[in-house]
Amino acid sequence: MVTSGANLLKKRRKLSHLVLKGPNSSDPKFHIWDEEDSTIMLWLWNSMVLEISGTCVFLTSAKEIWDVVNETYSKMMCSEDAALLKRFVEKERIFEFLASLNVEYDHKRSQVLGRDQLPSLNETISMIQAEEGR
Repeated sequence: MVTSGANLLKKRRKLSHLVLKGPNSSDPKFHIWDEEDSTIMLWLWNSMVLEISGTCVFLTSAKEIWDVVNETYSKMMCSEDAALLKRFVEKERIFEFLASLNVEYDHKRSQVLGRDQLPSLNETISMIQAEEGR
């Protein structure tokens, strides 16, 4: 993604959004730059899998998104890194699922979070469904 994304922006003469800070909000050119930057942010988010783009939605510029994604994901060198990322994404999904549960599932939520090792997302969902069936 890093190379192809940069090439696309270079072709459209927008690469500066990834390597330079934008103008101050008092600069007359700021509004045009800000609109372009918002478009580029959308391009970046839409080019990512949901688990990655979800970690970037609170960033405020294309440069911030680019820097965070580049720093976080471009250093993966081996299958261990990929496995680590997969486990991280799985944990995030588990936490999101547990956070979405109603108060009546607090006991089960505590049980899952209190374990030495988190179960998989599927196991977590099964545990909640079993509780729901009672």
